[in-house]
Amino acid sequence: MKYFSIILLVVISGCSSQSFSDGVEDQVLESVTGKDFSRNAAQCPLIKSQCSDGNYEEWPLKNGQTGCACN
Repeated sequence: MKYFSIILLVVISGCSSQSFSDGVEDQVLESVTGKDFSRNAAQCPLIKSQCSDGNYEEWPLKNGQTGCACN
């Protein structure tokens, strides 16, 4: 089961439009701030739908993607 989890993580990160390091940074920021945050445009609709108590924001990134957060 441990190897399955590692393989799944590698496959998912390989198919992502966001780099692995950006994903790790996003998770750290979410943990520290307690806010939903992403630099992956594919995750923004989910964050927006879950942002009922906060202020949802989107912004363009240097790489042409969209960043978003629920503050």
